[in-house]
Amino acid sequence: MRNSTNLSLVSVDGFGFGSLDDCSIHCARNISTLEIHDSVVPDGYLHLLAKAGIPLKSFTLSHCMTLTFSGISSVLNKYSSLKSLSLDGIDVLTDEKMSELSQFLSALVTICLDLCDNLTELTFFKLAKNCPLLEDISMMGTNLGGGRQEATDIVKNPRIKSLNLENNSNLSDECLAKLASVCPSLEVLLVSSCKGITEKGIADFLKSCSKVRSLQIDECGGIKNIGNGFELSKLDFLGATRSGIDDDGLMVIGNRCRGLLNLELEGCLGVTTVGLKEILRNCEKLRKINLTGCLNVRTETVDWMVFSRPSLREIILSYTSLPSESQRKLFLRHGCLVLSE
Repeated sequence: MRNSTNLSLVSVDGFGFGSLDDCSIHCARNISTLEIHDSVVPDGYLHLLAKAGIPLKSFTLSHCMTLTFSGISSVLNKYSSLKSLSLDGIDVLTDEKMSELSQFLSALVTICLDLCDNLTELTFFKLAKNCPLLEDISMMGTNLGGGRQEATDIVKNPRIKSLNLENNSNLSDECLAKLASVCPSLEVLLVSSCKGITEKGIADFLKSCSKVRSLQIDECGGIKNIGNGFELSKLDFLGATRSGIDDDGLMVIGNRCRGLLNLELEGCLGVTTVGLKEILRNCEKLRKINLTGCLNVRTETVDWMVFSRPSLREIILSYTSLPSESQRKLFLRHGCLVLSE
């Protein structure tokens, strides 16, 4: 750091900060991105970092040890112009502490709080209110839906475009609806492995957030369809790996999502040729479909898929369901790659 005065990005993993001194940090005048992963970070270092006055715009503390709220707070208080912040796997964070920290984050555009299992939807609502420029929130593996008190300051934030809420076991349809009310302009939603939400929750969410273009519901066995209603003209990616999507669900998807480009159905045992015909008939722009582990889709169906939907560019099947090499060469001449993962 002393000898690299033009350094703008530092990323360390498994590092010890005990020997760093004040001079080292002050010499690195151009660091705008600092990432610290799986390291021992004493409060003393964070206080020195706060005093350094470097042009920090992106800051990551991931699964670090010996941290306290005092050290984190001193850094965020100093660098209130941060655009990107990641505090994943930090056990000391609570809803109350995040409420305090959010007061320093008015310039924030993206935040990651993955695996902070003490954080609930109360933190989400506070961030949406106090960070008006926020576009991307990731709270994967937290405790959304586990808030002990009712949120009283739910404010819409039309800047929020992307939510990663995967692996939140307490996330319910009711909580999801409240989150939707905050994000009227949402474009990307990931709720994979959220076992508490159902197709009703997804359907209600899409009523509030009709601009969604990417939806991921992998490992959500309780979701068999995305609900009837108006056409979702913006939705071009649907990830439903090992979900409850079946033929009836595909019929709904085909009717509502005519602009679909990419459909992931790996491990959806309820999918057959009947549902696929509805998808291919209605989704005239479909380019890629993953049918790995769809045991009820016959190999001979692939011929029909390739020749009935000219837009298809890639079909992924289980190895045991692959057509012969000569057939795959024929499909490729028609512009579609048929392969196995």
